[in-house]
This record gives sequence, C-alpha cells and structure tokens, in this order.
Amino acid sequence: MEFTTGKAINLNYYEYSKSSYHMVVMGRLFLSKNRIGK
Repeated sequence: MEFTTGKAINLNYYEYSKSSYHMVVMGRLFLSKNRIGK
C-alpha cells in the first residue's frame, strides 16, 4: 500500500513539474515574441 502511494505521489510530482516547466518555456517564448514585435 505504501509503495503504491509513493508511486502515485511521484507520478503527480512528475506531472506537476512537467506542466510548470512547460509554462515557464511558453512564458519565455511569449516574452521574446513581444520584444521582437516592439
């Protein structure tokens, strides 16, 4: 039981870090596009 819970937490953490990394990348692209536009 504990092993499964730990696995689920690791999976959630992986998904969370993946999505936050994606947001950072998209934010940087957005900022650089704005700079080029100006």
